[in-house]
Amino acid sequence: VDIETGSQLDDCLLHMLTNSLDHGLRAFDDQERSKIFISVKQNQSKLVLRYRDNGRGVNVEKLSSLISEGFPVDGSREQKDSFLNKALFSVGLSTAAEVTEFSGRGVGMSAVQGIVRGLGGEIHAEFFSEPYQDEAGFQQILFQISIPSQRLQMAS
Repeated sequence: VDIETGSQLDDCLLHMLTNSLDHGLRAFDDQERSKIFISVKQNQSKLVLRYRDNGRGVNVEKLSSLISEGFPVDGSREQKDSFLNKALFSVGLSTAAEVTEFSGRGVGMSAVQGIVRGLGGEIHAEFFSEPYQDEAGFQQILFQISIPSQRLQMAS
């Protein structure tokens, strides 16, 4: 990819990595380690970047309570995921307990979405696990970023 697009994708990954470190990753015992999984595939129509970690994920209960109006409590899984996607990428929204140098200001994921949309792409969060048994209300997330191939020019 060209340098500018690569730099913007680096910014996206940096925001998501910071979120993983500050919000999601947990201390594991000696048998299990914190991991971050990134895959990139490209075909003729788009580049698809998938990102997830093996941490606790996002506090879905807190996220839905922050934007409680309109949450489809009795809705389908798809309706709930759609609502949570909108909330997750909202400007100014944060589930952090406190504001730190790196998080809690509500700009991380909305900034990632802005960068991706500026590249003509889309980002989607897939809530792929059942809530953690030991941490009520948390669900893991797989982020998928799709960028149209015409936006990706090979660097010389």
